[in-house]
Amino acid sequence: MLTLLAYKRAYRMRFKIMTRIRFTKDRIEKFPLPLEKTQEFYWAEDPRHLAVRVSAGGKKSFIFQSRFRGKAIRITIGSVTDWTVAQAQEKARSLQCMLDDDIDPRKVRQQKREQELLIEQLERANQLVVAEVWKDYIKQRTPHWSELQLRDHLSLAQAGGERRSRSKEKYTIAGPLFSLMGMKLKDLNDDQVLEWAKLEAQSRAGRTRLGVRVLKAFLRWCASEPKYRDIVHVNAASSGRLRDVLGKPERKTTLLEKGQLTSWFKEVLQLPNTVVSSYLQILLLTGARRNELASLIWEDVDFRWQKICLRDKVEDMREIPLTPYVAMLLKGLPRGSDWVFYSERSASGKLVSPNITHDALCEKIGLPKITLQGLRRSFATLSDWVDLPQGVVAQIMGHKPSATAEKYYKFRSVDILRRHHIRFERWIIEQAELDYPIEKTLVTRQPLAESAHDSVVM
Repeated sequence: MLTLLAYKRAYRMRFKIMTRIRFTKDRIEKFPLPLEKTQEFYWAEDPRHLAVRVSAGGKKSFIFQSRFRGKAIRITIGSVTDWTVAQAQEKARSLQCMLDDDIDPRKVRQQKREQELLIEQLERANQLVVAEVWKDYIKQRTPHWSELQLRDHLSLAQAGGERRSRSKEKYTIAGPLFSLMGMKLKDLNDDQVLEWAKLEAQSRAGRTRLGVRVLKAFLRWCASEPKYRDIVHVNAASSGRLRDVLGKPERKTTLLEKGQLTSWFKEVLQLPNTVVSSYLQILLLTGARRNELASLIWEDVDFRWQKICLRDKVEDMREIPLTPYVAMLLKGLPRGSDWVFYSERSASGKLVSPNITHDALCEKIGLPKITLQGLRRSFATLSDWVDLPQGVVAQIMGHKPSATAEKYYKFRSVDILRRHHIRFERWIIEQAELDYPIEKTLVTRQPLAESAHDSVVM
């Protein structure tokens, strides 16, 4: 049992620990550093919930400590160098008043911070120009795009002025969307887009129409992003007035006709670049899309089972027959890489711009400018000469079935397609007067041979 003297000594020691101090600037400056502790607290005489915390490194801060709904809470008010004693006392009293009113000051502070951050973000967003957001858009969407889509987005917004490697024009020109890149996103409204479209459509209506479609998708993406949705005019490129300015695109009808096949093949076969020559011929003979054929790799060419696997933009992958003449062209190509249509001059390693060669070829023959898409269109049109079923043509070209029966009940195997496709190839060879034995186009598939050119179907 403690003696009275020992009890008084213990009480004095406890009283000394809990001694309240009337805070002044001079006294706070003299508060010693903690000994063998990470921090020490010195409590104010008034108000009782105010203290100065001294860390081991010498940093001193005003803190508030009390209880809220039965639990202890501690809030840092600020550094003693930033707050006067009077200010710290007033703040401690206001915090205690909030607790007395059953308000958690921590939540109030958090809400204030969030509101300030939101205002700061909005102010920063209001200064964003289209070019900055466009870069973010391309970065996020590139994994979901084809190579052609990415190239279109980059060229539509390019600044121009770069030296061309293969063109009559020495330098590239600015894309139609470039003039919008310097605008603030919040200012890009339907009036601005309309004025832009009027100006661009005067010299390049087709590219401007593509630019509007791309811009519309870009604005919809902005509206789906939390950091942009409050500043974007999502319908800026959807105004009905744009259709009046841009008009409807003309239906393209340029294609190779039956009587032009001889001249066309003669010039194509004389091209010094066998890769481009084979590419153009196969494009016509298969009706493939230009990029899905250019992206063909050797792994997707099956000489044994006589089929080609194309990376379809509609169904991801589709198989078409590998006809004898096409197989002969492919076997004659050098294997410089995994790409079938390899190009040393291309950064990607595959053929990129065969249209330049084809345009020059058409001009030499005296044909109207036939695009690579025109060769695909030629396949569909010339197939009528041999009465190919429309379902066969659509399946080879990778079109979606249009009729219910085609869509849900009929899907032709590659073997069935081959029978029709070889008939089309044989007719092309005849019309083009190619030096290739017709008998070799009348072959059936021989699975055990590397290539089959012996047995006859008919």
